[in-house]
Amino acid sequence: MFSPSELEGTAMLDMLAGTGGFWNRAGGLRGEIIVNGSHLQARKLRHRVAYVQQNQDFQPNMSVRQTLLFHAFLREPGNAARDTDTKGRVRELFMIIFFPHFFRPVRCGRVVSRKSSVKIIRVMSRRFDLSDGIMRFESLIRGPGRHGAHAGVAKFDTCPTQRMITVRFAISAAKRVTIAHSSQINALIEDLGLSQVRHTRVHDLTLSEKLRLNVACHLLLETDLIFLDQPTKGMDIFDTFFLVEYLRQWALRGRIVVTTLNPPTYEIFTMVSRVALLSTGRLMYCGKRREMLPYFAFIEYPCPAYKNPADYYLDLVTLDDLSAEAMLESSQRVKQLAEIFKRRQEPLSDPGPPGVLPPKVHSAGCMTEFLALWVRAMVYTFPNNVIAWAFRVLLAAILSLCIGTIWFDTRTDSRQEQMHVNDRLGFHYLMMGLGIWPSILLDLSDAWSEKAPITRDVSDGLYSKVNFIFCKMLYSTPAAFGVFLAYLIPAYALSGLQGSQGANTFLLYLGFMLLYLYTVRSLALACVYLFSSRHVAAVIVGTVTTLLLLPSGYAIHTDDLQPWVSWLAYASPSKWMYQEVVVEELRSIDEFKCSTNPPTKQEDIIYQLPCGVQTGRQALSFMAFNTKQELILPLLVTGGFLVACHILSIFFFLAKTQLPKRSRSKLERM
Repeated sequence: MFSPSELEGTAMLDMLAGTGGFWNRAGGLRGEIIVNGSHLQARKLRHRVAYVQQNQDFQPNMSVRQTLLFHAFLREPGNAARDTDTKGRVRELFMIIFFPHFFRPVRCGRVVSRKSSVKIIRVMSRRFDLSDGIMRFESLIRGPGRHGAHAGVAKFDTCPTQRMITVRFAISAAKRVTIAHSSQINALIEDLGLSQVRHTRVHDLTLSEKLRLNVACHLLLETDLIFLDQPTKGMDIFDTFFLVEYLRQWALRGRIVVTTLNPPTYEIFTMVSRVALLSTGRLMYCGKRREMLPYFAFIEYPCPAYKNPADYYLDLVTLDDLSAEAMLESSQRVKQLAEIFKRRQEPLSDPGPPGVLPPKVHSAGCMTEFLALWVRAMVYTFPNNVIAWAFRVLLAAILSLCIGTIWFDTRTDSRQEQMHVNDRLGFHYLMMGLGIWPSILLDLSDAWSEKAPITRDVSDGLYSKVNFIFCKMLYSTPAAFGVFLAYLIPAYALSGLQGSQGANTFLLYLGFMLLYLYTVRSLALACVYLFSSRHVAAVIVGTVTTLLLLPSGYAIHTDDLQPWVSWLAYASPSKWMYQEVVVEELRSIDEFKCSTNPPTKQEDIIYQLPCGVQTGRQALSFMAFNTKQELILPLLVTGGFLVACHILSIFFFLAKTQLPKRSRSKLERM
C-alpha cells in the first residue's frame, strides 16, 4: 500500500484492523469486510489479525528475548494455528491415550473418576474439555506450563486401548510439548537477525533492530492476516530488503500480509504481489503489481524508462502545494485518476459460501495480566530495577545525611535550649517541604517515561490500563517506602534522639512522615498522568505542595493567614502532619534552658533571667498548635487526601491517552 501521505496509509490500516478510533465506534465507515466468504465488522476482525503499528516504545530495560516472552505470555494464537513453525518446518504431533488414575498405572476398563481426570489434565495442559473419546495433544511451539501452552483436547472413551500409562510418562510427554514455546521465540530471533542481541536491552538496540523486534512480537500470534504500518521506516536498504523478503516468504505459506511502505527501490517493488495506490482518501490503483505499469500506460500515464515506478506514480498522485496553479493542476489530475480507476476496476469476485474464519487471538485473563506485570517489574527488568532503586535510596540517604549534619545534635535532651525551639520546627518543615523534592521528581520522571511503553502495550492488547495502574500501585509502594525510610532515618538520628521517650517518638514520627510522603507522591502521580509534559506536572505539584505548607504555622503564623487561604488549614495534610510531629516532640519537654540569658542583680541577689518560653507546651501554645487534638482527625484528613489522589490518578490514567510530550530534538531523531 503506497500513498503520498504516511498518515493516509496508517488511517487505512487502522480502519481495517478495527483500531480506527472515533470512526469505527461511531459507525462512520461505509463498506464491507469479507473474510473467507463471511462478513465481518472491523472491530471483530481486530481479534483475528496481527497489526504491527509504528510504535516501537518497548519497555527499555527488558532484553529482546524477554520482550518476546512477555508478549507470548499475554497473547497467543487461536486453536487453528498452522502446523509449521517460522521456517516452514512441520510441527511435532503426538497422541496420548490413557485413563488417568493418579500416581499409578491403570488398565483400560477401570472406572475413571472425573476428579482425577481433571487433575492430570491440569498437570499436562492446563486446558481441558471432558467428553467421550480420546486425549490429544498437539505442539504449537508455545510457552511452558501455562494455559494455552499447546492445543489440548481431552476426551475419554470406555475402552480405546489396553496400553498402560503412568503419571510420570504423562508429565514427561507434557514437558516435551511445553518446550515448544522457547523454540518458536528462538526461531524468530534467528530468522529476523536478532541472534547477536537476544540478551541486549531494548534501550541499546538500533532502530532497525527495534523494528524487526516489533515485527517478531506480532508474528508470534501466527495469524492468517498481518497488517504492518511502515515496518521499514528508518531502515537502510539492506535491512529493508531482508525484512521484505522475510515477509514475502511468510506470505507464501498461505497468509495475507498487508503493509504500507515508503517509496521503495525497484528491487523491493518487484517483491510485492499486489499494490494499492492511495491519494486524498481515494484509490488510484488496486491490483496485481505486474499489471500496474500496463494499466497506467493504457490510460496514457506510462512510466518513463529507467525510472522507478513506485517513485514516479507516487509523484504523479501527490498534491503540489508550491503554488495555486500547481495545486489546481495536481488536484484535477488526482481526481481524474480516481474516476478512471473507479470506472475501469474489475468487480470483486464472488467470495463463495462462508468458510472457516481465521482463529481469534487469545488474550490473557485479569489474573494472568497481573502476574505478567509483576514478573516484568520484578524479574524481567532485573538488575536494572534494583540498580535504579539503589540509586534512589543512596540519593535519599545522602540528602538525609546533609540535612542531619546541618541540624546535628539540636534535638537531644542535653541541648533543650529555648534557642533551639525554632531549629526543631525548621528541621521538620524542611523535611516535609524541601528535602522530599529529589525523590518526588524522580518518581514523576519514572511515571512519565513509562507512558510510551504503556500506550504501546495497551494498543497491542497485551493488558488493560486498569490492571496496570492497580498493579503498579501495589508493586511500587514497598520500593517507595524504602526510599522514604532512607530519607527519614539518618537525618532524624543525626539531629538527636530524645531520652527514654525517644523510641516512641521516633516510631510516631516515622508513621506520620511515611503517610505524608506517600500522599505527596500520590499527588505527583496524579499530576503526571494528567499532563503530557513532566515539567508542567512538576510545576503544578510544586505549587500545590507550597499552598498546602502555608497553613502549617512555621513560615507564616496561623493567626496571620488571610481569610482567603485560612480554609487550607482544614484540608491541608501538611498542616495536620506537621502539627502532629511537632506536638509529639515538644509536649514532653518540661523545661527549656536559657544559658545565654545575661545574669542580673536585684537586691544584692544575682540570678539569671528566665526563659520567655519555659516549657514545650508553652512553645506549642505560642505556635497555636492544639495539644489536645485527637489523633483520628489528622489521620482522616491525610488519609482522605491520599485516597482522593489515588482516585484522581486512576481517573486521569484511564481517561487520558498516556502519550509523553517529547522534545523537538528527540522527535527529529525518531
